[in-house]
Amino acid sequence: MPELIWKFYIDFEIQNGQFEQARALYKRLLQRTKHVKVWISFAKFETSIGRPNIAREIFKEGFQTLKAIELTEERVMLWESWRDFEQEHGNNNSVESVLSNLPKRVKKRRKITTTEGQDAGFEEYYDYIFPDTKNLRSGLKLMEAAQKWKEQMKN
Repeated sequence: MPELIWKFYIDFEIQNGQFEQARALYKRLLQRTKHVKVWISFAKFETSIGRPNIAREIFKEGFQTLKAIELTEERVMLWESWRDFEQEHGNNNSVESVLSNLPKRVKKRRKITTTEGQDAGFEEYYDYIFPDTKNLRSGLKLMEAAQKWKEQMKN
């Protein structure tokens, strides 16, 4: 389990007061994986050694990275941790800044097909829409509708 080896190595460096080496390990690990727990752990590490501004930057970077690779549920987990961090270590402006990214929870439906390819009805699931992706998704739907209309006009 390589993630445990990374964790033990980072913890070892922290226990020995080698904060620069621990920071370098976190950065190397984030090059290999974009896992939300690594972002949160890295931010908590920076907070624990008295660097809340650096932790804030790590949360921001993680939030944007997870957005780019479209990991919505992981982004929600990071947002919740970031919110808790700001409520403990931030000021009114920083808390408001994070709260402005509050995701909206929406119920959606998707078609279920069996392994044979037959329709098996629909299933409901929850998705999260962040304010910074809402316009992007509605723009994509508009583009899809325009492409369908263009195909219909050809036929």
